[in-house]
Amino acid sequence: MLSVPRAVSRGFLLATPMFLFLACDRSTSNSPTAASPTGAARVSGQVRDSSGSVVPNARVHLYQGGSDSGQDSVVLTGSDGSFDTRIRPGKLDVFVETGIQGSRQGQRIHFDHIAPDSIGHQDTIRLVRAVTGDFQIPGMTGVTSVSAAVQGSPLVCRVGTDGSVEVEALQGSESVLTVTLGTQSGAHEVFHFQVKVVNGVVQFLPVSGSADTVSVVKPIVPTGAQVVVYQPGLGEVDDAGIIGSLHGTSSWENTNFGIRPVEGLGGAYDGNTVGRLLWHIKLPDSLQGRQILSAKLEFQPANWGIRPMGGQDLSIEGYRLLRTWKEGTGSGQNGAPVSATIDGASAYGPRYGAAWNQELVGLDGVDAQSVPTTQATLPYLSMDTMSFDVTSAVQGWLGDTSTNFGLVFRSIHEDDGQFLDYPGFYSNDATVPATRPRLVLFLAPKNADPSLHVAVLQPGPGGHDAGVIGTFSGTGSHDGLNLGLCSYQSLGGSWDYNTIGRLLWKLSLPDSLQGKTIVSAQAVFKVEGYMGRPVTGHDYKVEAHRMLRSWKEGTGPFPGVPNSASIDGATSLEASFGVRWNADMVGLDGVDADSSIASYSVLPYGDTTSMVFDFTQLVKQWLAQPTANNGVLFRSVEELDPSFPDYPGFGMSEDSIPSHRPMLVIQYR
Repeated sequence: MLSVPRAVSRGFLLATPMFLFLACDRSTSNSPTAASPTGAARVSGQVRDSSGSVVPNARVHLYQGGSDSGQDSVVLTGSDGSFDTRIRPGKLDVFVETGIQGSRQGQRIHFDHIAPDSIGHQDTIRLVRAVTGDFQIPGMTGVTSVSAAVQGSPLVCRVGTDGSVEVEALQGSESVLTVTLGTQSGAHEVFHFQVKVVNGVVQFLPVSGSADTVSVVKPIVPTGAQVVVYQPGLGEVDDAGIIGSLHGTSSWENTNFGIRPVEGLGGAYDGNTVGRLLWHIKLPDSLQGRQILSAKLEFQPANWGIRPMGGQDLSIEGYRLLRTWKEGTGSGQNGAPVSATIDGASAYGPRYGAAWNQELVGLDGVDAQSVPTTQATLPYLSMDTMSFDVTSAVQGWLGDTSTNFGLVFRSIHEDDGQFLDYPGFYSNDATVPATRPRLVLFLAPKNADPSLHVAVLQPGPGGHDAGVIGTFSGTGSHDGLNLGLCSYQSLGGSWDYNTIGRLLWKLSLPDSLQGKTIVSAQAVFKVEGYMGRPVTGHDYKVEAHRMLRSWKEGTGPFPGVPNSASIDGATSLEASFGVRWNADMVGLDGVDADSSIASYSVLPYGDTTSMVFDFTQLVKQWLAQPTANNGVLFRSVEELDPSFPDYPGFGMSEDSIPSHRPMLVIQYR
């Protein structure tokens, strides 16, 4: 059994409340234990927890020169929580970590320059929980040696000669684990795994740094879920670029591009040339009856530079197709005209002798759905994998296989008239298998409790969510405005001294849940972007308080309209038109809302995934007393921070992309 020590890497880990006081000064000590080169700086400090108690035996890692490629030294705090060491003056990264039962925490501090007599202080903190997961690399016999390396976030790894792998990683972390297994003959097999901790579950994904690696990666079974990765070979997936004009006048409109190793997912080459991509995979029968926890479709960029002009991120939408189509055999850069022998899709039609309802595939409920099922953005010139959440599409296809016609992808900039650069992606016809698109499925275990069911409540525009923006004095310019129909809202935050926002949210529970045993309930909000406030770096900390009064969503659009009998919705002043709150901005006073916190969540700054709240007790209360379900009020704990830190916005029930709307996920028996 090989144990790989925790590797500290670029990217920081913040702690359960832990404070580091760091002082740096030029050393003049003649003590033998403090001897150092002329001109050295002295670094000393003390680590304490949130109660003020000192933390002994904390590990202090010192990285000098601003480089994380290798630590220069590690020191332990003494019984009084203090440490003292010598370094070179200049840039310094200090990583302090400690461990307690059930969790492992750390805090990282960066100093651009350590100068004589300077003092640094850092107390930005958050809780990090350690999670253990394991899996088995199957088919491992005759292994005599094992080695492992970690890139990315810290983790502890244990690898056995039987192919067993166990890791301990931190909530929210992401690492790449490379495992090398050797035999007595000298042969080696190398495995690469992405290790992520999401919502308390360790997830393992096979990844590849070369074409050779992918062929030796075996299916793996992580704790709590099964991962199935489909990276089909030639001919096992249908994908075809279609090029034409939104006005039906392009010379390319009847050309098939069924066999090209690189395709765009969407873009506009000029005013008369727009490209989209059709993609389809036949899901195996073995997935029938399996519960899909999540599904991702990943594309690997091949190159940028399709257009000579640049400067724009690539934003792509995916729509479920509603008609059959054929890939065709048109090859080469220029494709081939559709014919009886080149029987494939084009901008004109889904196959030879047939036409789309609209040129380039109508997003009209006939050729394809009118609302996208997924959307993703790739930063300009990025060569990172572009990943689409296709959970709802895969679940739908498995629920009714006759609806699986695949997806059509398009750029949201295809008709903006700018014709900026966009990338090509490796298709299923790429010669290197590891570069082809892949579908990654997370499945509930086959031996999962058959009595355990999952209800996902994700209402559309009929959902109830309303931002309340104003002041505690009721005198701001936004006080009294209703924003009931905004598709994008924060859960809370402050814009300036006179503008504070909170969110009211309610979801009605179906009668079918009455009498059921609630195992868990989570409210999930999808991040759509950040507000762009100048002070960055603050983790987003939000409380949910149980509402004690009824309220109305209202029909006010962005940026809000004065409440009236026709708008009739919640504002910072009123629960509905003519009905005042007990306190402006909704009182946390036992009258408007409960003063105690019903749920709490933290989103690391910059995270663009989802924010999740534990609503288990709330759902149980609402089912026991349905008339008490008035929803919740969300508020940021930094709503009074005078620096007005940046905060995220989330999709609401009016969001045009269904998968971006808030949802309540309930497990029950």
